[in-house]
Amino acid sequence: MKLLIFILFLTAVNIFGQSQSKTVQQFIEAFNSRNINTMMNLATDDVKWFTLAGDKLTTETSDKASLRKYMEGYFKSCPTCKSKISNANQNGNRVSMTETATWETEKGKQSNDSFAVYEFSGGKIARVYYYGEPAKSMYDTALAKKLGADERGMKTFVFVNLIRGKAKFEKAERDKYIAGHMENIGKLAESGKLVLAGPFFDDNDIRGIYVFDVDTLEKAKALVETDPAVKAGVFEFEMRLWYGSAALLELGRIHNSIQKKGIVK
Repeated sequence: MKLLIFILFLTAVNIFGQSQSKTVQQFIEAFNSRNINTMMNLATDDVKWFTLAGDKLTTETSDKASLRKYMEGYFKSCPTCKSKISNANQNGNRVSMTETATWETEKGKQSNDSFAVYEFSGGKIARVYYYGEPAKSMYDTALAKKLGADERGMKTFVFVNLIRGKAKFEKAERDKYIAGHMENIGKLAESGKLVLAGPFFDDNDIRGIYVFDVDTLEKAKALVETDPAVKAGVFEFEMRLWYGSAALLELGRIHNSIQKKGIVK
């Protein structure tokens, strides 16, 4: 009699485990077909979704409504993402597996493996845990040193506002100074000291900006005063030390690769 009860118990566990594994497979199939309604029908109202990378645990969703919103956003951000499970294993109310995600990129199909655990309550998915490898650091020591970046990737620049000057000019004379102004911008950019420059299109007294790769106002002032429009009084200026991303120093290189026509005629 005891043997019969034990056999029936093992059978029930096996059937229950098979049912849970089947539910996970249905959930993944619904994911691949973007059938969010079916996914929600397989989950409890208080379903929670966790990701673990290294020693960091992140709660992605805390109920069915937030899971739906999370999935809607995920599908928009990765329309080609698909998932496939392997090495599924049933243990009590949990099904663990390897889940392989694939997606299309310009370089072809990409993939990534994660270890996943689906926890059940009342026959439905109540908790999902994804364990992924910590993201590899993108920190480039040599580039950071080259750009003079601190540990936050930042550095000190000087930010300059070019302000409408009080001097009055005839149009032809003013145009001459503006042409010199534009030519000087090119020279400053070529020197590597001028990181960013550009005009404003409204009628505010602040007409444009300079951002210089120097660490003192005195150095920036010397550079600004090479501008013939500043010397003539077309523009005045004010300066402030500014703390910004050292990546700005790569802006010129990137701009050259997308510039089809020069600004200076």
